[in-house]
Amino acid sequence: MSTRSVLALTCALLASALCAAENTRFSQSLSVEQRATTGLTQLNSDQLAALDALVRLDQAQRTADSKKAEPAAAPAPFSQSLSVDQRRAAGLELLTAEQQAAVDLLVAAQAAPAPRHELAATRPVEAVEFFPNRFEVHGEVGFSFGGGSGGYSSRAAWLTTSLLDVKTGTEFAVTVASGREKWKRPYRWTNDWENVSFSLEAPLFRKP
Repeated sequence: MSTRSVLALTCALLASALCAAENTRFSQSLSVEQRATTGLTQLNSDQLAALDALVRLDQAQRTADSKKAEPAAAPAPFSQSLSVDQRRAAGLELLTAEQQAAVDLLVAAQAAPAPRHELAATRPVEAVEFFPNRFEVHGEVGFSFGGGSGGYSSRAAWLTTSLLDVKTGTEFAVTVASGREKWKRPYRWTNDWENVSFSLEAPLFRKP
């Protein structure tokens, strides 16, 4: 497989992973009408990311409470369960009372448990539900230039894409690199190179 083919495959995998992660976000699961009703259209990307993270935490807490043997008191609406800093980070202070109430209704609707059936809602299904939030995709692009005595010069460029398992700390990376080295004295010589490398890193010790 050529370097260009590997680079194209890496970019495709990166785009697919980002699209899969994007589909799990609360703000992206809403229709155009729902986004307008809740006022989320006036929030920036950082505020939407904070809102999505807080919704995931709220849903995880509701799921944990529903599994307790003793029934817990009815949880507070989503927007009222947040601290002042959390509300500010998620941009909820920019919304009207009616828009915040609409957000609360949609969050509660997504967190509502599905009807119980004999063959549904088993432990493996719960593991799959949180699977998209377990992995992160990272990337790096770099360039380097060098020079030395004897008319030596070099240049290189590389692209790295990695998939990180945030639960275990394990990271798999693919790097595509190319470069050129040239000497003028005492002889003329040029070395063009391309390289594709793979790496797998895992921590030896993890906190419980």
